[in-house]
Amino acid sequence: MIVTPLHNFAMPLLRYDVGDLATVGDGPCRCGRTLPTLADIPGRARDLLRLASGDLRPPYYGHAAVIKLRAIRQHQVVQTALNEVCFRLVVARPLTAEEERYVVESATEALGASFSVGIEYVDEIVRGPTGKFAEFQRQI
Repeated sequence: MIVTPLHNFAMPLLRYDVGDLATVGDGPCRCGRTLPTLADIPGRARDLLRLASGDLRPPYYGHAAVIKLRAIRQHQVVQTALNEVCFRLVVARPLTAEEERYVVESATEALGASFSVGIEYVDEIVRGPTGKFAEFQRQI
């Protein structure tokens, strides 16, 4: 998605590539403007899961299931191979076998059976050079 704000006359920013993926809306805005609309912003181009076919798609991995577990303080999903993802978890206490199974099964259901899901416990998840936290990383 490339954005060009039209309201800043003092310093216009033309063709700013934000790296987001967007789906164009179907129809005019409810406010009455006739400009194109966005239906969805599924994520950033760099944050896409690579499939064995080489295709890319947003990394739906069962986020809602993971955040239900209060013992998980922070998580990061890392794609380590075309058919593997690893959950890096910072936890308040070790997860029970049932909780680990819940994370793995939720992720497998969301990602598809072609993915192997692992868990790695870490003391911290390092932020990137800009200070931002990446919830998903593709290392392949």
